[in-house]
Amino acid sequence: MLKIMQWNARSAISNKNSLSHFLSHNNIDIALISESWFKPNQTVKFKGYSAVRTDRRDGKAGVAILVRQGITYSHIDFDGSFNNDIMVCGCRISSGNDHISFVSLYKPPNIHSTLSDWEAIITKASGSVVIGGDFNAHSAVWGSYREDATGRQILELCEESNLVILNSGPQQELLPLTFRLQRLI
Repeated sequence: MLKIMQWNARSAISNKNSLSHFLSHNNIDIALISESWFKPNQTVKFKGYSAVRTDRRDGKAGVAILVRQGITYSHIDFDGSFNNDIMVCGCRISSGNDHISFVSLYKPPNIHSTLSDWEAIITKASGSVVIGGDFNAHSAVWGSYREDATGRQILELCEESNLVILNSGPQQELLPLTFRLQRLI
């Protein structure tokens, strides 16, 4: 069984020691990171992990997936069939004829999204999928005190795509979301 985490880092570089410690002490196989803040030409290494990344030119925002060495994966190419201001990276792990896609996502708070943006991301990931990130989406379903258009889009996407929201426990207003296809149970 894979151990997966999602974290809104707000700079994985300045939090690198804490992240490295958490990864090794918790035997994390896959780490979905939003707001990684890596610069495009910056070499960043986490001992024992390979990285799939999408960086913004200014070194802010950004997303990454850290995959434990020894796990074979392929990169998912998100070709821009959705709003390019939504930052996405993905990888696919295969075992025989089965595969699981992992997607890390960051949607800045001032960026407009549509249901078709989210559908395009799900379609590109295909099959069984785990998506984690900072959607800047609000709904009482995941503990927010208010609801917004992005929150309604995410709820509609979950319903039509058979996705299950995994967040549980006490929530903050700044809440990363993680969900997966129900058939992964």
